Amino acid sequence: MARYDSEAKNLLIVNGVIIVLMTLCMILRCAARLKTRNIHYLSDGLCLVAYAISIAIAALLFDYLHNTAVGGVFRPHNITDPTDVPHVLWFQAFSKLRYISQLLYSFDYAVVKFSILAFLWDVFGADSRNKMFIKIVTVACVMWCIAFTFLAAFRCKNPVDGWTTNNPPELCIYAPHVFIPFESTNLFFDIVILSIPAFAVQKLKLDKWKKFSVIGIFLLGGSVCVASIVRLAEISKTIDWAIFFWSMMQLGLSIICACLPTLGALFRSSSNKVGSSSKYSGFTSSSGKRGSGIAFKVKDVELGDRGPWIDNRAATGSTSWAHPDNDGSESELPPEPMFSSRITTV
Repeated sequence: MARYDSEAKNLLIVNGVIIVLMTLCMILRCAARLKTRNIHYLSDGLCLVAYAISIAIAALLFDYLHNTAVGGVFRPHNITDPTDVPHVLWFQAFSKLRYISQLLYSFDYAVVKFSILAFLWDVFGADSRNKMFIKIVTVACVMWCIAFTFLAAFRCKNPVDGWTTNNPPELCIYAPHVFIPFESTNLFFDIVILSIPAFAVQKLKLDKWKKFSVIGIFLLGGSVCVASIVRLAEISKTIDWAIFFWSMMQLGLSIICACLPTLGALFRSSSNKVGSSSKYSGFTSSSGKRGSGIAFKVKDVELGDRGPWIDNRAATGSTSWAHPDNDGSESELPPEPMFSSRITTV
């Protein structure tokens, strides 16, 4: 990478590392879903879309640095001589990269949030208060996404002016006036979303250390907030390479942290596999000639890893007995209250 300046080298390194880590996490996420046969189509699909968009942004940057940047310099200076056609074209290519990247970053941050919210809905949505809070946050994020994606796309009266001019005030809104409010609200939503599992786990019937471990996995997303704060500071300084650097860092960490809670199935021991042993119990009743009575015999059948959702006739543990004193027609059991429990597999 000797032909690139220091700014370009830093961007190439961070993009390369983030892409490798994101790809690894996405592969592990898919492996965990296939292992448990428990696919969350909405959250997994949105995370895959966010990953694809981030790869597209990185590809645009790589293409610019390899094919357009003159002498390996990341940012050209402003146009001072309109007759210098090569420099004008270089400046316009850089401005177009910046415009498209800002637009894609703004949209992709929202997609990652929707993926995490869909996952939290699947995990904690059994509680009505959690469900309502997730709905409210989701609606707010949708409105936020629409508003700032629109502002990023139409920051200039004519979007083409975003890369064909020096963006004079009469044509375009000053970029920090759009992206500082965007990043501030982005940070706010990150904190709100991270608070959902922190409060929801408190209601689960887990021992103290398991609660801490579950909360800790989700709160690793706090690293995204740190990147968001740094990016906010760089936006205010309008340092282009640093904005690119921390934007990719923040987006990559968001996708990685969205994948981490789904990877637990890969690290469980064989004795604690998802779909751990369940028991079926069979009951019979009979009424005899000497009066009505009910007899119960319970036979527990271990299902192993197949789980209670498998239609396994070998698991029919009903056993009855008959002799001259109680032989008679079968009758239904008296109505009893039934209880169900929701088991959510992450």
